[in-house]
Amino acid sequence: MYRPKSARPRPSLADIPDLAVLAGLPNLRYLALTQQQWATLLNSGKVPPALAAARLAGAGVTFDDALALASRLRLDTDDALRVAGSL
Repeated sequence: MYRPKSARPRPSLADIPDLAVLAGLPNLRYLALTQQQWATLLNSGKVPPALAAARLAGAGVTFDDALALASRLRLDTDDALRVAGSL
């Protein structure tokens, strides 16, 4: 499976004391963080500029949690769909 070099940071994000440093990664396209990590990053006002995909990681994440994150990322959630299944 092809993955761009900047698809996912290799170091554990739990080890990064200041998540705002992620905004300094100009080629970061995908980021998976927990709700608390996303809140910390978004509250800092800094998001990686090329971010194309975001995932809300962790147990117990709900559809409403995902919609709230999308809204904070300034994505249109008016026509959001819930889809389930496997490939």
